[in-house]
Amino acid sequence: MPSPERANSFIPASSSPNSTAGSPIGPKARIPSGATPCAPISRRIWQPAFARLGFSSRLIESPTGNCPYLIAEYREDASAPTVLMYGHGDVVDGMAGEWRDDLDPWRTTISGNRVYGRGTADNKGQHSINLSALSAVREARGGRLGFNAKFIIETGEEIGLSGSAPGL
Repeated sequence: MPSPERANSFIPASSSPNSTAGSPIGPKARIPSGATPCAPISRRIWQPAFARLGFSSRLIESPTGNCPYLIAEYREDASAPTVLMYGHGDVVDGMAGEWRDDLDPWRTTISGNRVYGRGTADNKGQHSINLSALSAVREARGGRLGFNAKFIIETGEEIGLSGSAPGL
């Protein structure tokens, strides 16, 4: 497990020592993205985050009318390899009022070497880390990644609607 200092270097805190306002995951955890509706986090958080990195993105509606998929693509060079990242962008119910120490599931909080907030580990945090890493790579390489990238983010995994768009 990383030290608290190492964890905090990835998630910069605001003026409050136990807050992660301003961190990559903070705004994402604040959007309840459990059962329904499925698409707001894709439209409000993921699409703008990908656009800031030069990705094009689109929502693909499920053929069954269930939760959509977000496809985000970055093409740097047709001859470069493509890295595919896949995951879900929804979370289980927040269970507000059931968290210890009155923690708010829709607000990220650092306590010691742990980060609390619905989705910080499964799965909004994963995408936030991936986007931060891509940003760091681009900065280190003078604005280039050196590869193409594609993300597929589904929004119905936690409510049992995973795999509702065959052929992706």
